[in-house]
Amino acid sequence: MADSFGCLFLWYTAFIALAASVSSAEEPGHCVWYGECGHARGLKQNCWYNGTAKPLYDDHALGILKEYCPHLAPNGVPHPKLCCNGSQLVTMSTSMSLPKQIISRCPSCYRNFLNIYCDFTCGPTHSKFLKVKATNLVGQPVYVTKVKYYLTPDFANGLFNSCKDVQMPSNNQKALDILCGTDAAHCTPTKWLNYMGDTNIDPNVPFDIDFNISSEVTDEVTPMNVTIKPCNKPADNMSNACSCQDCLDSCGSSAATPVQPLPWEIFGIDAMVFIMGSVYIGFLILFLGGQIFSCILGNPHFDFTRSGCSNDWSINSEIQPMQREKVITKDDISCFEAVGAYLEAGLQKMFQVWGTWCAGHPWPVLLVGLIVCAISGCGLIYFDVTTDPVQLWSAPDSKARLEKNYFDANFTPFYRTEELIIKPVNSTPWYRKDLLTSKGMYFGAVFQKEILYQVLDLQDRIKAITAWDGETSTNVTLQDICFQPLSPDNKHCSVMTVLNYYQNNRTMLDKVHMDIFNISAEADYIDHFMYCSRAPLSVQDTTLLHTSCLADWGGPIMPWVALGGFDGDNYQNATALVVSFIVNNHIDPAKNRRALLWETEFIKFMKSYWNPDLNIAFTSELGPYRKSEQFKSISEAHLLERI
Repeated sequence: MADSFGCLFLWYTAFIALAASVSSAEEPGHCVWYGECGHARGLKQNCWYNGTAKPLYDDHALGILKEYCPHLAPNGVPHPKLCCNGSQLVTMSTSMSLPKQIISRCPSCYRNFLNIYCDFTCGPTHSKFLKVKATNLVGQPVYVTKVKYYLTPDFANGLFNSCKDVQMPSNNQKALDILCGTDAAHCTPTKWLNYMGDTNIDPNVPFDIDFNISSEVTDEVTPMNVTIKPCNKPADNMSNACSCQDCLDSCGSSAATPVQPLPWEIFGIDAMVFIMGSVYIGFLILFLGGQIFSCILGNPHFDFTRSGCSNDWSINSEIQPMQREKVITKDDISCFEAVGAYLEAGLQKMFQVWGTWCAGHPWPVLLVGLIVCAISGCGLIYFDVTTDPVQLWSAPDSKARLEKNYFDANFTPFYRTEELIIKPVNSTPWYRKDLLTSKGMYFGAVFQKEILYQVLDLQDRIKAITAWDGETSTNVTLQDICFQPLSPDNKHCSVMTVLNYYQNNRTMLDKVHMDIFNISAEADYIDHFMYCSRAPLSVQDTTLLHTSCLADWGGPIMPWVALGGFDGDNYQNATALVVSFIVNNHIDPAKNRRALLWETEFIKFMKSYWNPDLNIAFTSELGPYRKSEQFKSISEAHLLERI
């Protein structure tokens, strides 16, 4: 009995302690986590903690705190109390590397973005705006797997407004096209926050974050409301306001449109039209009147019964002798007129003799003519057609040419490009019904899977092309000359093609997500394309496939680069696929020799390639010794010139 009572007492005591600890954690001014423990999906997790904030003594972590979260490290406080330790700050700084590259060009946007995660990670009063909703079910230590994050509408909307116009000049996109999980035109504060907090959408999120936008303050919740920095204001004393390109409010008010004066009119007609018309009519009247009067006054025998001003010589024969022409004598001819007459007569006689002789001796004339033409045309062997637009439109000593030469000498010239433009012979759009709803839409014929298979096969055959280098006695492949942006970690060639949404892999193209009964498909390659064409930098789409949009070489494929013939941003209406193989270029022509060898074989292959289902136009970068060569595809005999 005593043992039972003691056991019951221990359970009761433990329950009271647990209740007290939970109650303490829910009180304002406490933490909901501290430190890191455990991993989930390869990401570090925060340890559940129900105590108060702790001082930060790590000097390296203090440096990170002052750089990323200066409002949590006030001056005069050497060791601020926080709900995070040094390792959490290091993890946070690492996770900010991508946003820093994308939005740091607008300091105010970047500062507002950092404030979300500064207070989220280290804020000393977590329990005011963070509520733990789940932890790991088994194992020790306990770490947080889901939280609810309360934000005020002022902060959420202010953050969105400060970042919505930030540009990414490198790919001609807005930053939110990447950070929001959808195109910036359809992004909202709620969509943006939800994307950043959903582990099913963004694989970089360590655990689920349920963002709750609310201004309601209760005894248990005080939504986070750090002061927002508008994009047209500096983030701090060390920065400037965002540029006009990234913040419309920084552009200032446009000059007032001047009031246009009332049009000058005469009798309701534009004044200039009225004046010019009046002048024209006046001159017309004067001209016609003068002609009529000169006709009447110049002919005293004018007959009003006749039309016109002609004279009747049969009736007025008595005045005919007076109208006879005057006979010109030798004395009337001047010296210059005589010289002109003699010269004209001499030339006429000379050309008459020459023409007569040529007509009588045709073969000697033709032979001499051919010899003269051949001698005159010898200079054509030095004739060279300039097709390089830089040389055509930019003088060698112009500022633009000098700057380009400097860039090429200190960096590298722009890449060499081998490009295909592919259109199906049967270009009829096809209707595709959505796999999860009753809705559907039309897609261009290029998205038929059979067409994609054939294009993928063509890509693989081009990658397999080899050229023989006689100087080194080795084969040259695309792998030897192509641009590999992530080399040596990633040796794949940079190929701009829509098939790289599937990593140029037939298995990925065929990937389908089936329902739980394995009866019907719920997501396929079309769903993946629709997502990736809106968010090409995503490492995981939001469809049920959850596959990456990045190419096999590690970079994004912009839809307007890999597709053609679409209207606006309706990429599903594309009528052509554009495949670009990017090859390294060098300022020294000798270093491009291997590329020229491979391009020659590429041209031979494309000239001989034939596919009854595809119309293909292609181009290859032309070296300095091959500028005059033209290429065409056998499929449709298209000629594609590239300058």
